[in-house]
Amino acid sequence: EFMPVLSTRMQRLVENSATKFMVVNMPPRFCKSLTGQIFTEWQFGKNPSNRVITASYNERLAGQFAKHVRNSIQTPAGQGKSMQFADVFPGTKVSKKDAAADMWSIEGSPVPSYLATSPGGTATGMGCNIMFVDDLIKNSMEAYSDLAKYSQAEWLLNTMMSRLEDDWKVIVIMTRWATDDLA
Repeated sequence: EFMPVLSTRMQRLVENSATKFMVVNMPPRFCKSLTGQIFTEWQFGKNPSNRVITASYNERLAGQFAKHVRNSIQTPAGQGKSMQFADVFPGTKVSKKDAAADMWSIEGSPVPSYLATSPGGTATGMGCNIMFVDDLIKNSMEAYSDLAKYSQAEWLLNTMMSRLEDDWKVIVIMTRWATDDLA
């Protein structure tokens, strides 16, 4: 029941050139990340030249986000009982030459379209106009660690924010663990 409201607010963010950031704080299992994944698919369908970076607390989680989006775009039209991405956006396809789970491109893009990373990973050489910061805090130990929270904020501000291009947007999706966490 939260997905339509959340996706509408994400769409408003993208359409409003003055607003740059959105923070989504919801408890675990409220489909925050799934909504972000579906929203990312929608953005690639509407504008295949979008460039997206998803950052999570580890490469595996960020990679799952990227893989879900990539696989959804790759699913052929007419598959299953519900509409697929290709039914709505038949001209937008993942490049067969550049389709790794954690970094892939939309056909025709001269540069990578999507990168999944984490504070321990890399973003070298990659820019984006949409950045998802998805569950950067792994657990309560990190939430109560001033050093962990400081490190995450430094990484986001000094490394990831330098990757933003054009009319950029940042969406932070997380469960609120502490009053002084990233959100």
